[in-house]
Amino acid sequence: MSQVSDHIGVPTKEIKLTPKQIERFWKKVEKGDGCWNWKGNKKESGYGTYTYTSKIDGRQCARAHRVAYTLALGQIGPGCSLLHSCDNRLCCNPDHLRIGTNNDNIRDRLERNRMRSGVKLGMEAAREIRRRVLKGEAKKALAREFGVTPSTIRCLCQFKTWVNHKIWGL
Repeated sequence: MSQVSDHIGVPTKEIKLTPKQIERFWKKVEKGDGCWNWKGNKKESGYGTYTYTSKIDGRQCARAHRVAYTLALGQIGPGCSLLHSCDNRLCCNPDHLRIGTNNDNIRDRLERNRMRSGVKLGMEAAREIRRRVLKGEAKKALAREFGVTPSTIRCLCQFKTWVNHKIWGL
């Protein structure tokens, strides 16, 4: 049984824009041969955001790449993530976006070494730590060696972090 659902907490709301809002949106996208970069507001996470008003829902804020995908290719299903093939959070080019699950997104980030800042352990380090814990090495010593806290090692071994990598016993 999977320890993580493929569709964990990915908020997906239907994006409905008026023709005027659509025109305003595309004016904030710099189209080119490769990435189409968002020139509007940005969140601290590095993703572009587009704010609009809906008669039904009032003021709404959506990630720019999700709006671009919806306008070009259609609505994104409930619980679905939208993955960038270009690794550019500001990119709104529908050709660089694909629908996937939360697990797909995490796997993508790990494979491309795009974990958020502050993350000290990569996938290989996580595997190595779990192998060595299984062999009986002290978690505190491993924490010192890998430059993390003992609680980081404990969470890793309890599958509170790196849960998508079933690597015990490898």
